[in-house]
Amino acid sequence: MQMRALDPSNSGTGRWTADAAPDGKTGSHHHAKAANSRSCGECLSSGGSGGGSGGTVDGVICPFTPGRTQFTNSFGAPRSGGRSHRGTDMFAPWDEPVYAVESGTVSTANRGLGAKQIILRASSGRSYYYAHLNGFNVGNGATVSQGDLIGFNGDSGNAAGTSPHVHLQIYPSGAGGGVINPYYTMAGVCF
Repeated sequence: MQMRALDPSNSGTGRWTADAAPDGKTGSHHHAKAANSRSCGECLSSGGSGGGSGGTVDGVICPFTPGRTQFTNSFGAPRSGGRSHRGTDMFAPWDEPVYAVESGTVSTANRGLGAKQIILRASSGRSYYYAHLNGFNVGNGATVSQGDLIGFNGDSGNAAGTSPHVHLQIYPSGAGGGVINPYYTMAGVCF
């Protein structure tokens, strides 16, 4: 997957290489948040149109640099042990930077099926679960801003030996509430 430098004549795309980021920094705030904001009223509920080109949907950004991830709608697909898939597996290169989709507080852990994982409790009241990371860039309990580098893509836990990816879940009512299909929201901000 090739990243493109930001085209000054089309600054609303939200796509650029790290050295062309508008803040001049590498690895932080990789999205033109205000330049390409839009609403997707159904994205964080029961569906949505998807197919966006970066930016925000309902205040959420892509956890990878837009254009640097591939994924399909696998929510509800059968998994081992009679489980069903409760998230979206977002494939990207090994150690690809993973970003905070919203501002909030993170909890880090290394346990269970997800192994190296982060729960982001967003200021909006939503929570996000990132699993199978290769490493963390934040400490447990850290406060992060939207777009901050929080971890690195990997294959930890029950994903060992598979293509590196982040298993992402969205909890619109916070951790402990019900999970929704993240595909539509992520398609709206990552493609």
